[in-house]
Amino acid sequence: MIPEPVANPTMAAGGFLAITIDDSSMHHYRDISEMLRDPHGEEGIAVECFDSDGFRLVFELNGKGQPIVARRTAEEPDQDALTRRIGSVIGNGRARLEAAANDDLSSALHELDIFVNRTYPESFEALRWPPYGHPLPDDPDTGDWIHNCFTHGKCF
Repeated sequence: MIPEPVANPTMAAGGFLAITIDDSSMHHYRDISEMLRDPHGEEGIAVECFDSDGFRLVFELNGKGQPIVARRTAEEPDQDALTRRIGSVIGNGRARLEAAANDDLSSALHELDIFVNRTYPESFEALRWPPYGHPLPDDPDTGDWIHNCFTHGKCF
């Protein structure tokens, strides 16, 4: 069942978090256009999107079936459940990092410790920035291997 959007409110500032329904990975997006340029998730695995307050988002689509506006649903956010889901994704990311056997492994695993005992808003904020999120749009760095392993499952 697709949740009904609230009549008007759009997502909170700060972008949104896309989490695969199997909690295998997640990705922070600043806006919809960033999501369209850098799709998240593996083929066939759906994602759920949440804003910084934890509200589930539904998307208004254009004639081509592409999202153009994100709107909050009417259901109350469950930040504890979202915190647990982030913990599951962190566990999956940790396993991928360990399997990658990269020279920076100990540093990367230490980076994951920032998510221990964090609230959803604190984790959401951390996921906005490198090494998990994308660099700022005017930053020439195109990404970090921790980000690619953690959010895209591409550990190389």
